[in-house]
Amino acid sequence: MCGKQICLIDQIEILAPHLLETFPEPPEGDIVDVGSFFKRLNQKMALRGNIRVAKFVEGSTEDMKKEIDHLFERIKPDRGFILSSSDGLPYQTSVENLQVMCEHAKTL
Repeated sequence: MCGKQICLIDQIEILAPHLLETFPEPPEGDIVDVGSFFKRLNQKMALRGNIRVAKFVEGSTEDMKKEIDHLFERIKPDRGFILSSSDGLPYQTSVENLQVMCEHAKTL
């Protein structure tokens, strides 16, 4: 799911999908407290995503590490989380940023 989700959180819980993809923060979405959102839904389903696509294209490898660190500080995943882009990866994706995402996540 992309975009605004806060108004759907109760319905998402009722539908109980096995996986919820991307829980976007502003400006793309409306998940202001991503840690609480993750904690509430992660008890019932796996969550995936949340590295902004722009980071893969426009960001440096240091930007990518900071994005991952910032996300993990807020959600503190211990299970049921797949780190990935918040959407598909465009053709212009930096291979270095993709490699850094994979390698840096292993250190956390």
